[in-house]
Amino acid sequence: MKCIDTRGQLDHIIKDESRKIPQDKLYEICLIGQGNKTCRYIMMGDAGYICIKNSSIQETIDQNVKDKKMTAIADNCFGQKIGQAKK
Repeated sequence: MKCIDTRGQLDHIIKDESRKIPQDKLYEICLIGQGNKTCRYIMMGDAGYICIKNSSIQETIDQNVKDKKMTAIADNCFGQKIGQAKK
C-alpha cells in the first residue's frame, strides 16, 4: 500500500472534531465491519472513528481502492456530512 505523505496534514485531520462519526452512523451508514460494504473513508482519530472523505487524503484512498489494495471499498454517504439527514 502506498505511503501517505501528508506533510503534517494528517494531524489536523485526525484531531478535527467535526469529522467524528457518531456511533449510530458508524453502523447504520458507514457499515463498519461489513467487509467490502464498509465505507473506505473511516479512520481512527484522536476522539474515535472519523470520516476522511473530502480531505487531503481522499485521493490516495480512492487510488488504493482502484488498485484493489483495500477491503473496505464502499462510499456510503454520497457526500453527506456526518449528522445530516439524507435528502
